[in-house]
Amino acid sequence: MRNKYLVVAQLAVLALLTVIAFYPSLKNEFTNWDDPELVLANTRIRSLSAAGVRDLFTTSYAGFGGYTPLVFLSYAVDYHFSGLDPRAFHAVNLFLHVLNVLLVYAILFLLCRRTSLSLAGAALFSLHPLHAEAVAWTQGRKDVLFSFFYLAALAAYLLFLRKKRKRVFYAAALLLFVLSLFSKVTAISFPLVLLLLEYQASRKIDKSSLARALPFVIMSAVVLALAFISNKSGPPPAPMEAVPYLKNLGLFFYAFVFYIAKVFLPLGLLGRYSVDIGRYPWQVALALAVFAAAIAFFVLAYKRKPEAVTFGIAFFVLTLAPTLPFHFSGQPYADRYMYLPLLGLLFIPILMFALPPGGAREDKPRARWAWQVPALVIAVLLGAQTRGLCAVWHDSLTLWTRVIQKDPGNATAFLKRGEALDAAGRTDEALADFAEAARLSPRDPSIFNNRGVIYFRRTEYEKAMADFDRAVALNPFYVMGYINRGILRGRVGQFEQALRDFSLALVLDKTSYLARFYRGLAFKELKKYDAAIDDLETAFRLKPSDQVRDEIEALKKMKNAGSR
Repeated sequence: MRNKYLVVAQLAVLALLTVIAFYPSLKNEFTNWDDPELVLANTRIRSLSAAGVRDLFTTSYAGFGGYTPLVFLSYAVDYHFSGLDPRAFHAVNLFLHVLNVLLVYAILFLLCRRTSLSLAGAALFSLHPLHAEAVAWTQGRKDVLFSFFYLAALAAYLLFLRKKRKRVFYAAALLLFVLSLFSKVTAISFPLVLLLLEYQASRKIDKSSLARALPFVIMSAVVLALAFISNKSGPPPAPMEAVPYLKNLGLFFYAFVFYIAKVFLPLGLLGRYSVDIGRYPWQVALALAVFAAAIAFFVLAYKRKPEAVTFGIAFFVLTLAPTLPFHFSGQPYADRYMYLPLLGLLFIPILMFALPPGGAREDKPRARWAWQVPALVIAVLLGAQTRGLCAVWHDSLTLWTRVIQKDPGNATAFLKRGEALDAAGRTDEALADFAEAARLSPRDPSIFNNRGVIYFRRTEYEKAMADFDRAVALNPFYVMGYINRGILRGRVGQFEQALRDFSLALVLDKTSYLARFYRGLAFKELKKYDAAIDDLETAFRLKPSDQVRDEIEALKKMKNAGSR
């Protein structure tokens, strides 16, 4: 009975420490990093109807990796109860993180049977600064949600292995795994981790183990097939800067150095990392030094308890692998990718000092305090840094200003801060940021498109046209470049040319509301009323609004008046 009270007390302490460390995230706003597209302007999360939910499970927003229907469903629930109040979205992220911390405690206890070690490991997992991005950023929902189901599935499977193969735990693990896949397809590592648990439990993988893993493999294939079938937008766009094969290979191997170094020395954590690591030789040298020290620790640990190191490293690699830059697609590293893999590295010291099999007895007070005190001190220090990082994600300006301060060669940071400055009405500062972004990344069309929009609003039409022309020349598949150039041409009376731009945009994206709406207006100016009505009615179906309805009614009156 005393042990039960101890466990409850430890869980309460973990929850409290987690909330204290991540509390600043509850004050955060939305940022301009994916939030506008996936939350603020995402009409798919505005309905919890059966048709709306079905749409979430049959549409991927950005290739197969963007198949996250449960994430969008959770956004829809947030919106249903709180509208677009960012506090509600951040509160759910924090709540999920607290649940994940408690699950980590349970998993560690199932593996080592030591409350002190479970508390230490869960505290380190809870408060590590690498988790700030996943919790404090709205779009980190993918990682905290898929990890919740993943960890719950792990706990269920461990109970299945330890409770005389009770089928209810096996069924629960399979269901939770499927929910994890529907939250993020990187959960596909679970069948291999399942075999890792089988080996940890019995020191062997036999036909029975493989048979138990087979349903998980089948469900992985089914959900991956759904992800591919639901992809109606094509693959995500390739990066503007070509990444040679050897450089991509270098990024792949450096990822292990980067992540392990950040675990042991979590300094310089950013919302966006540069691809060109060669610009920062001292940072690379420090990462390599920390990585070498970590490898030395692993080697020494392996000599003492090889099964602990093998299990931890295997878990780390298997859960990290789906996010590694096998083929670079824009962002080779991100703190949120370490949300689950971090647990693998924590397994090593926990399992090293756990009691041998069959030695599950009460922790001795001296041993318990010897672990808890230093681990909690370290965790609190990490938590203080985490609290500061959560505040960095307060808004777009705080986020990108920090990236620029730490990485002044980061073109994306200048682009995104320029967008935030423009939204705040500080257009001169925005133009300065866009100019620096263009200098750093002269082949990114979005930079010139954004700068062209400012020139358009200032009625500096020649400069705006030059920037829109540059954007579509750099990327002939850049939809917004055609739309904005078409709007500009309509403003100066070039309706035939505007029509061509909007039509090109619709060839590239048939679902573009803006292209459909403005092409309808161009048809109206050219007195092609039937075509105008057709486009505007399609635009209304894509995004109903009073403005479009009024335009349609006015066009029908004009058409009828002209036919008399």
